[in-house]
Amino acid sequence: MRKRVLIIGGTGIFGQKLCHHLATHFDLDLFISSRSENNAINFVHKLKRQYRDKSFDYVALETAKNLDQVLLKLTPDITIDCSGPFQSADYEIAKAALKSGSHFVDLADAPKYLSGYCDALNELATEQNVASIGGASSSPCFTVALAQQLCADWRRVDDIEIAFVPGGKGDVGPSVIQAILSYAGQTISTWREGKLGHIAGWANSKPMHIGALGWRQTAPAETYDAEYLGKILDVKSTVSFSAGLESPFEHYGVVSMAKLSKWGLPIGHKSIARPLSRLLHKIRFAIKPFVTGRGGMMVRASGLNADGIYQSSEYELIVEQNQGPNIPILPTAAVIRKLLTQINTTGAALAFDTVDVADIEAECTNYPIYTQVLNNYPNTGIYRRYLGAQKFQELPGSLREFHNIDGYPVWCGTADISSGNSLAARIVSKIVGFPASGKDVPVTVSVQRGINQHNDMSETWTRNFAGKRFSSELSIDKNGTFRERFGSLSFEIGLDVVDGAIVMPIKSWKLETPFGAIPMPLWLAPSSQTREFADENGVFNFDVEVNLPLFGLLAHYRGRLQPED
Repeated sequence: MRKRVLIIGGTGIFGQKLCHHLATHFDLDLFISSRSENNAINFVHKLKRQYRDKSFDYVALETAKNLDQVLLKLTPDITIDCSGPFQSADYEIAKAALKSGSHFVDLADAPKYLSGYCDALNELATEQNVASIGGASSSPCFTVALAQQLCADWRRVDDIEIAFVPGGKGDVGPSVIQAILSYAGQTISTWREGKLGHIAGWANSKPMHIGALGWRQTAPAETYDAEYLGKILDVKSTVSFSAGLESPFEHYGVVSMAKLSKWGLPIGHKSIARPLSRLLHKIRFAIKPFVTGRGGMMVRASGLNADGIYQSSEYELIVEQNQGPNIPILPTAAVIRKLLTQINTTGAALAFDTVDVADIEAECTNYPIYTQVLNNYPNTGIYRRYLGAQKFQELPGSLREFHNIDGYPVWCGTADISSGNSLAARIVSKIVGFPASGKDVPVTVSVQRGINQHNDMSETWTRNFAGKRFSSELSIDKNGTFRERFGSLSFEIGLDVVDGAIVMPIKSWKLETPFGAIPMPLWLAPSSQTREFADENGVFNFDVEVNLPLFGLLAHYRGRLQPED
Protein backbone atom coordinates (compact mmCIF):
# COMPACT_ATOMS: atom_id res chain seq x y z
CA MET A 1 0.00 0.00 0.00
CA ARG A 2 1.37 3.38 -0.98
CA LYS A 3 2.27 5.84 1.76
CA ARG A 4 0.43 9.14 1.71
CA VAL A 5 2.63 12.26 1.65
CA LEU A 6 1.37 15.85 2.00
CA ILE A 7 3.70 18.53 0.62
CA ILE A 8 2.99 21.99 2.00
CA GLY A 9 4.15 24.65 -0.42
CA GLY A 10 4.27 22.07 -3.18
CA THR A 11 3.97 24.59 -6.00
CA GLY A 12 6.97 26.65 -4.90
CA ILE A 13 10.40 26.14 -6.47
CA PHE A 14 11.64 23.61 -3.91
CA GLY A 15 8.23 22.00 -3.54
CA GLN A 16 8.05 21.34 -7.28
CA LYS A 17 11.59 19.98 -7.38
CA LEU A 18 10.79 17.64 -4.50
CA CYS A 19 7.60 16.41 -6.17
CA HIS A 20 9.50 15.53 -9.36
CA HIS A 21 12.19 13.75 -7.35
CA LEU A 22 9.70 11.73 -5.32
CA ALA A 23 7.70 10.85 -8.43
CA THR A 24 10.88 9.60 -10.13
CA HIS A 25 12.46 7.67 -7.27
CA PHE A 26 9.58 6.69 -4.93
CA ASP A 27 6.15 5.09 -5.17
CA LEU A 28 3.91 7.34 -3.08
CA ASP A 29 0.53 9.02 -3.05
CA LEU A 30 1.48 12.71 -3.27
CA PHE A 31 -0.88 15.45 -2.11
CA ILE A 32 0.35 18.84 -3.25
CA SER A 33 -0.86 21.98 -1.50
CA SER A 34 -0.83 25.63 -2.40
CA ARG A 35 -2.51 28.77 -1.12
CA SER A 36 -3.78 29.05 -4.69
CA GLU A 37 -6.04 26.15 -5.65
CA ASN A 38 -5.53 26.94 -9.35
CA ASN A 39 -1.75 26.66 -8.98
CA ALA A 40 -2.12 23.30 -7.26
CA ILE A 41 -4.56 22.00 -9.90
CA ASN A 42 -2.35 23.06 -12.80
CA PHE A 43 0.80 21.56 -11.28
CA VAL A 44 -0.95 18.26 -10.47
CA HIS A 45 -2.24 17.99 -14.06
CA LYS A 46 1.32 18.54 -15.30
CA LEU A 47 2.64 15.80 -13.01
CA LYS A 48 -0.08 13.37 -14.08
CA ARG A 49 0.83 13.86 -17.73
CA GLN A 50 4.54 13.31 -17.01
CA TYR A 51 4.25 10.40 -14.54
CA ARG A 52 1.23 8.41 -15.69
CA ASP A 53 1.75 5.49 -13.32
CA LYS A 54 2.04 7.64 -10.17
CA SER A 55 -0.62 9.06 -7.86
CA PHE A 56 -1.15 12.81 -7.35
CA ASP A 57 -3.87 15.04 -5.98
CA TYR A 58 -4.14 18.73 -5.14
CA VAL A 59 -5.06 20.43 -1.89
CA ALA A 60 -6.11 24.04 -1.35
CA LEU A 61 -4.40 24.82 1.92
CA GLU A 62 -3.83 27.93 3.99
CA THR A 63 -2.02 26.70 7.06
CA ALA A 64 -3.39 29.46 9.29
CA LYS A 65 -7.00 28.57 8.34
CA ASN A 66 -7.61 24.95 7.41
CA LEU A 67 -4.51 22.88 8.20
CA ASP A 68 -6.20 20.76 10.89
CA GLN A 69 -9.13 19.97 8.60
CA VAL A 70 -6.82 18.97 5.72
CA LEU A 71 -4.75 16.72 7.98
CA LEU A 72 -7.89 15.08 9.38
CA LYS A 73 -9.22 14.42 5.88
CA LEU A 74 -5.98 13.19 4.26
CA THR A 75 -4.40 11.35 7.23
CA PRO A 76 -0.91 11.62 5.64
CA ASP A 77 1.88 9.30 6.75
CA ILE A 78 4.43 12.08 6.17
CA THR A 79 3.93 15.85 6.02
CA ILE A 80 6.68 17.93 4.40
CA ASP A 81 6.90 21.71 4.80
CA CYS A 82 8.59 23.37 1.81
CA SER A 83 6.84 26.69 2.25
CA GLY A 84 9.39 28.94 3.96
CA PRO A 85 10.80 31.37 4.73
CA PHE A 86 11.53 29.97 8.19
CA GLN A 87 13.22 33.07 9.63
CA SER A 88 9.93 34.12 11.26
CA ALA A 89 8.30 30.68 11.52
CA ASP A 90 7.01 29.01 14.69
CA TYR A 91 6.31 25.32 15.30
CA GLU A 92 2.53 25.37 14.83
CA ILE A 93 2.57 23.58 11.46
CA ALA A 94 4.84 20.87 12.86
CA LYS A 95 2.67 20.45 15.96
CA ALA A 96 -0.51 20.12 13.88
CA ALA A 97 1.09 17.45 11.70
CA LEU A 98 2.40 15.50 14.68
CA LYS A 99 -0.95 15.63 16.49
CA SER A 100 -2.58 14.12 13.40
CA GLY A 101 -0.23 11.12 13.65
CA SER A 102 1.95 12.12 10.70
CA HIS A 103 5.71 12.20 10.53
CA PHE A 104 6.91 15.76 9.87
CA VAL A 105 9.88 17.00 7.81
CA ASP A 106 10.86 20.57 6.92
CA LEU A 107 13.53 22.35 4.85
CA ALA A 108 14.27 25.01 7.48
CA ASP A 109 17.65 26.71 7.65
CA ALA A 110 16.90 29.56 10.10
CA PRO A 111 19.08 29.39 13.26
CA LYS A 112 16.43 30.55 15.73
CA TYR A 113 13.89 28.04 14.42
CA LEU A 114 16.35 25.13 14.47
CA SER A 115 18.03 25.89 17.79
CA GLY A 116 14.75 25.35 19.66
CA TYR A 117 13.39 22.63 17.38
CA CYS A 118 13.99 19.47 19.40
CA ASP A 119 12.99 20.96 22.75
CA ALA A 120 9.75 22.26 21.27
CA LEU A 121 8.70 19.08 19.43
CA ASN A 122 10.38 16.01 20.93
CA GLU A 123 7.81 15.29 23.65
CA LEU A 124 4.85 15.58 21.28
CA ALA A 125 6.51 13.49 18.56
CA THR A 126 7.38 10.77 21.07
CA GLU A 127 3.85 10.73 22.50
CA GLN A 128 2.42 10.35 18.99
CA ASN A 129 5.00 7.68 18.07
CA VAL A 130 6.12 9.65 15.01
CA ALA A 131 9.25 11.57 13.96
CA SER A 132 9.76 15.29 13.51
CA ILE A 133 12.87 16.06 11.43
CA GLY A 134 14.01 19.68 10.97
CA GLY A 135 16.57 21.30 8.73
CA ALA A 136 16.38 18.69 5.94
CA SER A 137 18.02 20.94 3.36
CA SER A 138 21.47 21.54 1.91
CA SER A 139 22.10 23.74 4.94
CA PRO A 140 22.37 22.63 7.65
CA CYS A 141 21.83 18.94 6.85
CA PHE A 142 24.29 18.36 4.01
CA THR A 143 26.88 20.90 5.19
CA VAL A 144 26.99 19.73 8.81
CA ALA A 145 27.22 16.08 7.74
CA LEU A 146 30.10 16.97 5.41
CA ALA A 147 32.00 18.98 8.04
CA GLN A 148 31.69 16.18 10.56
CA GLN A 149 32.90 13.66 8.00
CA LEU A 150 35.88 15.77 6.91
CA CYS A 151 37.03 16.34 10.50
CA ALA A 152 36.34 12.85 11.85
CA ASP A 153 39.00 11.88 14.45
CA TRP A 154 40.94 15.14 14.06
CA ARG A 155 42.88 16.32 17.09
CA ARG A 156 42.11 19.98 16.48
CA VAL A 157 39.75 21.79 14.12
CA ASP A 158 40.98 25.33 13.35
CA ASP A 159 38.64 26.62 10.65
CA ILE A 160 35.59 25.54 8.69
CA GLU A 161 34.46 27.45 5.61
CA ILE A 162 31.17 26.79 3.85
CA ALA A 163 30.02 28.49 0.67
CA PHE A 164 27.00 28.22 -1.65
CA VAL A 165 27.21 29.75 -5.12
CA PRO A 166 24.14 28.91 -7.25
CA GLY A 167 24.19 29.29 -10.99
CA GLY A 168 22.46 32.40 -12.26
CA LYS A 169 20.00 30.50 -14.48
CA GLY A 170 18.72 28.31 -11.66
CA ASP A 171 15.14 28.91 -10.50
CA VAL A 172 14.81 30.86 -7.25
CA GLY A 173 11.43 31.69 -5.78
CA PRO A 174 10.44 35.02 -4.18
CA SER A 175 10.36 33.33 -0.75
CA VAL A 176 14.10 32.60 -0.97
CA ILE A 177 14.82 36.22 -1.88
CA GLN A 178 12.53 37.37 0.93
CA ALA A 179 14.44 35.18 3.38
CA ILE A 180 17.73 36.83 2.33
CA LEU A 181 16.26 40.31 2.66
CA SER A 182 14.93 39.48 6.14
CA TYR A 183 18.47 39.39 7.56
CA ALA A 184 20.58 41.33 5.03
CA GLY A 185 22.43 44.01 6.96
CA GLN A 186 21.13 42.64 10.27
CA THR A 187 23.09 40.90 12.99
CA ILE A 188 23.54 37.18 12.35
CA SER A 189 25.45 34.54 14.28
CA THR A 190 28.95 33.51 13.32
CA TRP A 191 31.80 31.64 14.97
CA ARG A 192 35.12 33.41 15.29
CA GLU A 193 38.03 33.43 17.72
CA GLY A 194 36.71 30.10 19.00
CA LYS A 195 33.35 31.37 20.25
CA LEU A 196 29.94 32.49 19.11
CA GLY A 197 29.93 36.02 17.73
CA HIS A 198 27.98 38.24 15.38
CA ILE A 199 28.35 39.79 11.96
CA ALA A 200 26.15 41.74 9.56
CA GLY A 201 24.53 39.51 6.94
CA TRP A 202 25.51 40.21 3.31
CA ALA A 203 27.19 43.50 4.32
CA ASN A 204 30.60 42.70 2.78
CA SER A 205 31.96 40.55 -0.01
CA LYS A 206 35.04 38.43 -0.58
CA PRO A 207 36.19 35.96 -3.26
CA MET A 208 36.21 32.22 -2.57
CA HIS A 209 37.45 29.38 -4.75
CA ILE A 210 34.77 26.76 -5.50
CA GLY A 211 36.39 23.88 -7.38
CA ALA A 212 35.86 23.90 -11.13
CA LEU A 213 33.76 27.07 -10.85
CA GLY A 214 36.87 29.03 -9.94
CA TRP A 215 36.59 32.22 -7.92
CA ARG A 216 33.15 33.55 -6.98
CA GLN A 217 32.22 36.50 -4.80
CA THR A 218 30.51 35.52 -1.53
CA ALA A 219 28.97 37.32 1.44
CA PRO A 220 28.08 36.25 5.01
CA ALA A 221 24.75 34.42 5.11
CA GLU A 222 22.52 33.39 7.97
CA THR A 223 22.75 29.72 8.90
CA TYR A 224 22.60 27.31 11.81
CA ASP A 225 25.89 25.72 10.72
CA ALA A 226 28.20 28.26 12.36
CA GLU A 227 26.45 28.08 15.72
CA TYR A 228 26.19 24.28 15.75
CA LEU A 229 29.54 23.22 14.24
CA GLY A 230 31.56 25.63 16.35
CA LYS A 231 30.32 23.98 19.51
CA ILE A 232 30.05 20.34 18.46
CA LEU A 233 33.51 20.23 16.81
CA ASP A 234 35.15 22.62 19.29
CA VAL A 235 36.41 24.78 16.42
CA LYS A 236 39.33 26.85 17.69
CA SER A 237 39.00 29.79 15.33
CA THR A 238 36.38 30.27 12.61
CA VAL A 239 33.23 28.74 11.15
CA SER A 240 32.10 30.88 8.23
CA PHE A 241 29.06 30.42 6.01
CA SER A 242 28.88 32.44 2.81
CA ALA A 243 26.64 32.66 -0.22
CA GLY A 244 27.17 34.34 -3.55
CA LEU A 245 25.19 35.19 -6.65
CA GLU A 246 26.80 34.60 -10.04
CA SER A 247 25.70 37.89 -11.56
CA PRO A 248 27.73 40.80 -10.15
CA PHE A 249 24.65 42.96 -10.67
CA GLU A 250 22.60 40.70 -8.38
CA HIS A 251 25.36 40.00 -5.88
CA TYR A 252 26.48 43.56 -5.30
CA GLY A 253 22.88 44.69 -5.42
CA VAL A 254 22.08 42.56 -2.38
CA VAL A 255 25.33 43.67 -0.70
CA SER A 256 24.32 47.30 -1.29
CA MET A 257 20.86 46.70 0.15
CA ALA A 258 22.47 45.02 3.17
CA LYS A 259 24.56 48.13 3.75
CA LEU A 260 21.42 50.27 3.52
CA SER A 261 19.71 47.99 6.01
CA LYS A 262 22.72 48.23 8.31
CA TRP A 263 22.37 52.02 8.18
CA GLY A 264 18.70 51.84 9.15
CA LEU A 265 16.58 51.28 6.03
CA PRO A 266 14.07 48.53 7.00
CA ILE A 267 14.36 46.39 3.86
CA GLY A 268 13.70 43.26 5.93
CA HIS A 269 10.26 44.41 7.05
CA LYS A 270 7.51 42.41 5.38
CA SER A 271 5.89 45.50 3.89
CA ILE A 272 9.14 46.21 2.01
CA ALA A 273 10.67 42.74 1.67
CA ARG A 274 7.67 41.17 -0.09
CA PRO A 275 7.32 43.65 -2.98
CA LEU A 276 11.08 44.03 -3.20
CA SER A 277 11.55 40.26 -3.42
CA ARG A 278 9.05 40.10 -6.29
CA LEU A 279 10.90 42.90 -8.08
CA LEU A 280 14.28 41.20 -7.60
CA HIS A 281 12.76 37.95 -8.83
CA LYS A 282 11.75 39.68 -12.07
CA ILE A 283 15.22 41.22 -12.41
CA ARG A 284 16.79 37.79 -11.92
CA PHE A 285 14.65 36.43 -14.74
CA ALA A 286 15.69 39.32 -16.99
CA ILE A 287 19.43 38.72 -16.57
CA LYS A 288 19.33 34.95 -17.16
CA PRO A 289 20.69 35.28 -20.72
CA PHE A 290 23.90 36.75 -19.27
CA VAL A 291 24.70 34.07 -16.67
CA THR A 292 25.31 30.30 -16.61
CA GLY A 293 23.53 27.28 -15.20
CA ARG A 294 26.64 26.18 -13.25
CA GLY A 295 26.68 26.41 -9.49
CA GLY A 296 28.07 24.60 -6.53
CA MET A 297 28.89 24.37 -2.86
CA MET A 298 32.06 23.91 -0.88
CA VAL A 299 32.89 22.77 2.65
CA ARG A 300 36.51 23.22 3.70
CA ALA A 301 38.09 22.28 7.04
CA SER A 302 41.62 22.81 8.32
CA GLY A 303 43.42 21.73 11.48
CA LEU A 304 45.46 18.87 12.93
CA ASN A 305 44.40 15.43 11.76
CA ALA A 306 44.45 12.20 13.78
CA ASP A 307 48.25 12.01 13.36
CA GLY A 308 48.77 15.61 14.49
CA ILE A 309 49.66 16.75 10.95
CA TYR A 310 48.25 20.00 9.61
CA GLN A 311 45.62 19.19 6.97
CA SER A 312 43.17 21.06 4.81
CA SER A 313 40.28 19.01 3.43
CA GLU A 314 37.72 20.28 0.97
CA TYR A 315 34.49 18.81 -0.37
CA GLU A 316 33.45 20.32 -3.68
CA LEU A 317 30.08 19.86 -5.37
CA ILE A 318 29.49 21.22 -8.86
CA VAL A 319 26.07 21.10 -10.48
CA GLU A 320 25.37 21.75 -14.18
CA GLN A 321 22.40 22.46 -16.45
CA ASN A 322 20.44 24.75 -14.11
CA GLN A 323 19.89 21.89 -11.67
CA GLY A 324 21.19 23.71 -8.58
CA PRO A 325 17.71 24.15 -7.00
CA ASN A 326 17.55 20.35 -6.67
CA ILE A 327 20.39 20.33 -4.13
CA PRO A 328 18.26 21.56 -1.16
CA ILE A 329 15.66 18.82 -1.63
CA LEU A 330 18.10 15.88 -1.73
CA PRO A 331 18.54 15.74 2.08
CA THR A 332 14.73 15.80 2.38
CA ALA A 333 14.49 12.84 0.03
CA ALA A 334 17.14 11.00 2.08
CA VAL A 335 15.15 11.64 5.27
CA ILE A 336 11.94 10.40 3.65
CA ARG A 337 13.68 7.21 2.56
CA LYS A 338 14.81 6.64 6.15
CA LEU A 339 11.30 7.19 7.48
CA LEU A 340 9.90 4.73 4.96
CA THR A 341 12.46 2.01 5.60
CA GLN A 342 13.23 2.27 9.32
CA ILE A 343 10.75 0.98 11.87
CA ASN A 344 9.89 2.89 15.07
CA THR A 345 11.54 6.19 14.15
CA THR A 346 10.16 8.56 16.79
CA GLY A 347 10.96 11.84 18.48
CA ALA A 348 12.34 15.15 17.22
CA ALA A 349 15.77 15.45 15.63
CA LEU A 350 17.66 17.59 13.19
CA ALA A 351 18.22 16.05 9.79
CA PHE A 352 22.01 15.81 10.05
CA ASP A 353 21.52 13.42 13.00
CA THR A 354 19.20 11.30 10.86
CA VAL A 355 21.04 10.91 7.53
CA ASP A 356 24.70 11.04 6.53
CA VAL A 357 26.67 12.10 3.46
CA ALA A 358 26.29 8.71 1.75
CA ASP A 359 22.51 8.81 2.20
CA ILE A 360 22.32 12.25 0.55
CA GLU A 361 24.74 11.41 -2.26
CA ALA A 362 22.61 8.34 -3.05
CA GLU A 363 19.80 10.72 -4.01
CA CYS A 364 22.06 12.50 -6.54
CA THR A 365 21.55 9.77 -9.14
CA ASN A 366 20.52 11.03 -12.59
CA TYR A 367 21.44 14.64 -11.81
CA PRO A 368 24.44 16.41 -13.39
CA ILE A 369 26.16 16.66 -10.00
CA TYR A 370 29.89 16.07 -9.57
CA THR A 371 31.69 15.83 -6.26
CA GLN A 372 35.24 15.38 -5.08
CA VAL A 373 37.23 15.56 -1.85
CA LEU A 374 40.64 17.24 -1.93
CA ASN A 375 43.14 16.70 0.90
CA ASN A 376 46.13 19.01 1.22
CA TYR A 377 49.03 18.65 3.67
CA PRO A 378 51.12 21.86 3.56
CA ASN A 379 54.25 21.43 5.63
CA THR A 380 55.62 24.97 5.64
CA GLY A 381 54.08 28.25 6.71
CA ILE A 382 54.68 31.40 4.67
CA TYR A 383 57.18 32.85 7.18
CA ARG A 384 59.37 29.77 7.18
CA ARG A 385 59.08 29.45 3.42
CA TYR A 386 60.17 33.06 2.84
CA LEU A 387 62.88 33.25 5.52
CA GLY A 388 64.28 29.79 4.91
CA ALA A 389 64.74 27.00 7.46
CA GLN A 390 67.97 28.37 8.92
CA LYS A 391 66.71 31.89 9.67
CA PHE A 392 63.40 30.53 10.90
CA GLN A 393 65.23 28.34 13.42
CA GLU A 394 67.03 31.43 14.77
CA LEU A 395 63.70 32.74 16.06
CA PRO A 396 62.66 32.29 19.69
CA GLY A 397 60.30 29.41 20.35
CA SER A 398 57.15 31.54 20.78
CA LEU A 399 57.69 33.20 17.37
CA ARG A 400 58.24 29.85 15.68
CA GLU A 401 55.12 28.51 17.36
CA PHE A 402 53.06 31.47 16.17
CA HIS A 403 54.25 31.25 12.56
CA ASN A 404 54.45 27.48 12.08
CA ILE A 405 51.95 25.98 9.66
CA ASP A 406 50.45 24.04 12.59
CA GLY A 407 50.59 27.01 14.96
CA TYR A 408 47.62 27.64 17.20
CA PRO A 409 45.17 29.82 15.21
CA VAL A 410 44.09 32.23 17.96
CA TRP A 411 46.41 34.18 20.29
CA CYS A 412 45.31 36.56 23.06
CA GLY A 413 46.88 39.22 25.22
CA THR A 414 46.90 42.95 25.89
CA ALA A 415 48.23 45.99 24.06
CA ASP A 416 48.98 49.68 24.58
CA ILE A 417 47.72 51.81 21.70
CA SER A 418 48.57 55.34 20.60
CA SER A 419 46.58 56.87 17.74
CA GLY A 420 47.51 59.81 15.54
CA ASN A 421 45.67 63.08 16.13
CA SER A 422 45.81 64.57 12.64
CA LEU A 423 42.68 64.66 10.50
CA ALA A 424 44.39 62.43 7.90
CA ALA A 425 45.30 59.89 10.60
CA ARG A 426 41.73 59.82 11.91
CA ILE A 427 40.31 59.32 8.42
CA VAL A 428 42.75 56.51 7.52
CA SER A 429 42.24 54.84 10.91
CA LYS A 430 38.49 54.90 10.35
CA ILE A 431 38.81 53.32 6.90
CA VAL A 432 41.31 50.62 7.93
CA GLY A 433 39.74 49.99 11.33
CA PHE A 434 42.70 50.85 13.57
CA PRO A 435 41.72 50.97 17.26
CA ALA A 436 41.57 54.06 19.46
CA SER A 437 44.22 54.89 22.05
CA GLY A 438 44.23 52.91 25.29
CA LYS A 439 46.26 51.02 27.91
CA ASP A 440 46.11 47.27 28.52
CA VAL A 441 43.53 46.88 25.78
CA PRO A 442 42.44 43.23 25.31
CA VAL A 443 43.68 41.94 21.96
CA THR A 444 43.08 38.76 20.00
CA VAL A 445 44.90 37.82 16.79
CA SER A 446 43.41 35.10 14.59
CA VAL A 447 45.39 33.55 11.74
CA GLN A 448 43.56 31.72 8.94
CA ARG A 449 45.81 29.88 6.50
CA GLY A 450 44.93 29.08 2.89
CA ILE A 451 45.25 30.09 -0.76
CA ASN A 452 44.21 33.50 -2.06
CA GLN A 453 42.53 34.38 -5.37
CA HIS A 454 45.93 34.70 -7.05
CA ASN A 455 46.62 31.08 -6.02
CA ASP A 456 49.34 32.26 -3.64
CA MET A 457 49.89 30.68 -0.24
CA SER A 458 48.43 33.19 2.20
CA GLU A 459 47.41 33.96 5.76
CA THR A 460 44.56 36.24 6.80
CA TRP A 461 45.23 37.97 10.10
CA THR A 462 42.33 39.47 12.02
CA ARG A 463 43.27 41.69 14.95
CA ASN A 464 40.58 42.32 17.54
CA PHE A 465 41.31 45.20 19.90
CA ALA A 466 38.47 45.17 22.46
CA GLY A 467 35.88 44.47 19.76
CA LYS A 468 37.46 46.70 17.11
CA ARG A 469 38.58 44.42 14.28
CA PHE A 470 40.71 44.93 11.20
CA SER A 471 42.21 42.36 8.86
CA SER A 472 45.02 42.00 6.36
CA GLU A 473 46.22 39.28 4.04
CA LEU A 474 49.87 38.19 4.05
CA SER A 475 51.15 36.14 1.13
CA ILE A 476 54.12 35.18 -1.03
CA ASP A 477 53.35 35.97 -4.66
CA LYS A 478 54.56 34.17 -7.77
CA ASN A 479 57.69 36.34 -7.88
CA GLY A 480 58.66 35.32 -4.36
CA THR A 481 57.67 38.71 -2.92
CA PHE A 482 56.28 38.85 0.60
CA ARG A 483 53.16 41.02 0.59
CA GLU A 484 50.63 42.39 3.05
CA ARG A 485 47.34 43.63 1.68
CA PHE A 486 44.82 45.93 3.37
CA GLY A 487 41.82 46.06 1.07
CA SER A 488 42.98 47.59 -2.22
CA LEU A 489 46.44 48.57 -0.91
CA SER A 490 49.22 46.01 -1.36
CA PHE A 491 52.61 46.45 0.31
CA GLU A 492 55.87 44.65 -0.48
CA ILE A 493 57.41 43.76 2.88
CA GLY A 494 61.14 43.30 3.49
CA LEU A 495 60.65 40.44 5.94
CA ASP A 496 63.84 39.56 7.79
CA VAL A 497 65.32 38.35 11.08
CA VAL A 498 67.53 40.75 13.02
CA ASP A 499 68.96 39.78 16.44
CA GLY A 500 66.33 37.09 16.92
CA ALA A 501 63.44 39.44 16.06
CA ILE A 502 61.27 39.64 12.94
CA VAL A 503 61.34 43.02 11.19
CA MET A 504 58.91 44.02 8.42
CA PRO A 505 59.83 47.29 6.63
CA ILE A 506 57.82 48.50 3.63
CA LYS A 507 59.78 48.31 0.37
CA SER A 508 57.11 49.33 -2.17
CA TRP A 509 53.37 49.60 -2.53
CA LYS A 510 50.64 49.60 -5.14
CA LEU A 511 46.94 50.14 -5.58
CA GLU A 512 45.06 47.02 -6.69
CA THR A 513 42.20 47.72 -9.11
CA PRO A 514 39.93 45.50 -11.24
CA PHE A 515 42.00 46.68 -14.22
CA GLY A 516 45.39 45.87 -12.74
CA ALA A 517 47.85 47.12 -10.13
CA ILE A 518 49.01 50.74 -10.09
CA PRO A 519 52.50 51.28 -8.56
CA MET A 520 52.53 54.12 -6.06
CA PRO A 521 55.44 56.48 -5.23
CA LEU A 522 57.43 55.20 -2.26
CA TRP A 523 57.64 58.69 -0.76
CA LEU A 524 53.86 58.65 -0.39
CA ALA A 525 53.84 55.26 1.35
CA PRO A 526 53.16 54.94 5.06
CA SER A 527 56.36 54.10 6.94
CA SER A 528 56.22 51.06 9.20
CA GLN A 529 58.48 50.02 12.05
CA THR A 530 57.27 46.55 12.87
CA ARG A 531 58.98 44.08 15.18
CA GLU A 532 58.03 40.71 16.60
CA PHE A 533 60.24 39.45 19.42
CA ALA A 534 60.27 37.41 22.60
CA ASP A 535 60.60 39.07 26.00
CA GLU A 536 62.79 37.81 28.84
CA ASN A 537 60.16 35.17 29.66
CA GLY A 538 60.01 33.94 26.07
CA VAL A 539 56.53 35.43 25.50
CA PHE A 540 55.60 36.63 22.00
CA ASN A 541 55.70 40.45 21.77
CA PHE A 542 54.79 42.83 18.95
CA ASP A 543 55.59 46.49 18.35
CA VAL A 544 54.00 48.16 15.32
CA GLU A 545 54.35 51.86 14.54
CA VAL A 546 52.86 53.28 11.35
CA ASN A 547 53.43 56.89 10.25
CA LEU A 548 51.94 58.87 7.38
CA PRO A 549 54.09 61.12 5.21
CA LEU A 550 53.61 64.78 6.18
CA PHE A 551 50.99 63.96 8.83
CA GLY A 552 53.04 61.87 11.27
CA LEU A 553 51.73 59.11 13.53
CA LEU A 554 48.89 56.95 12.25
CA ALA A 555 48.93 54.27 14.94
CA HIS A 556 51.36 52.65 17.36
CA TYR A 557 50.34 49.46 19.10
CA ARG A 558 52.55 47.17 21.18
CA GLY A 559 51.76 44.24 23.39
CA ARG A 560 52.14 40.52 24.06
CA LEU A 561 50.29 37.41 22.96
CA GLN A 562 49.96 33.81 24.06
CA PRO A 563 47.98 30.91 22.57
CA GLU A 564 44.37 31.15 23.73
CA ASP A 565 44.28 27.45 24.55
